[in-house]
This record gives sequence, structure tokens and C-alpha cells, in this order.
Amino acid sequence: MMKVDEYCAAVLREVEWYLEALQAEGLAAVLQSAAATDADAMHAVIDQRGNELREIMVQPEDERAATFRQMSDATERHQMLLAAAHMARSGLAWLQAASTSAADTSVQIHPITMMLRADWAAEELLHRYPSLWPFEDGNDPFGEFGDW
Repeated sequence: MMKVDEYCAAVLREVEWYLEALQAEGLAAVLQSAAATDADAMHAVIDQRGNELREIMVQPEDERAATFRQMSDATERHQMLLAAAHMARSGLAWLQAASTSAADTSVQIHPITMMLRADWAAEELLHRYPSLWPFEDGNDPFGEFGDW
């Protein structure tokens, strides 16, 4: 087993925590908050408040939940939860791409072989990069899918 494989299951549990937290807010309410925010604004939340989000994300689950509950503005809370979910899902996507392509530094392989595996992982990540809206429910509040 590669070292990167060990992280996938743990990170998947983190992703699930954020999805459950969003569902607990009520998907209709989260969708309404998301519809009032465009993709650029969501990326700005991640860029401008990323350090704050990272501090929240490393908290134990009960403290993390309490931190989000303290955000009295529902739109802000939903934006922060969506941003954290996106960060977690992006991390999982990278780990899964690295795992699938066997791009792991725990074994001694030739640098060119690693380069080719990393290229494969990068292609996988680009094609499977998570959307800002974390649910596969037909909604596209950030306009990421265009006219499919």
C-alpha cells in the first residue's frame, strides 16, 4: 500500500462531514445562499478567508461545528461551509489522482517514471476537479457547467 492511499479514507470522512453539515443547514437554504453568490465570489472567499478556513478545518468536529454555528449570518455560514467542502473535496481529488496513478514518493522509482505518473495524476485531477456545488442533484448555482 502506498502512503497516499492511507489518507484517502480519512479525507473522505472529512468530506462527508462537510456534506452532512451542509445538509443539516437545509439544502434549499444553502442553494438559496449559493444562488446569491457567483463562482468568482466563492473563489474570493477561499482566497481571502482560506487561512481562517484552514484553522477551522483542523479543529475537532465538535469545535468546528460550534465555530460554524457562531456565524449568525446564514449566507456567510453557507459560503464558508461550501468553501470548506470544496477545499476538502479538492484535497481528496488530488489524493485520489495521486493514488490512482501510483504517484507516491514512498517508493524509490526513477524520476522520469515519477514525472509520467505525476502527469497522469495531473490529467486525472483536471478532468475530475470538484465543482463548488458539492451535490450531484442537478443544481448549478455557480454556473460551472454551462449548457450541457
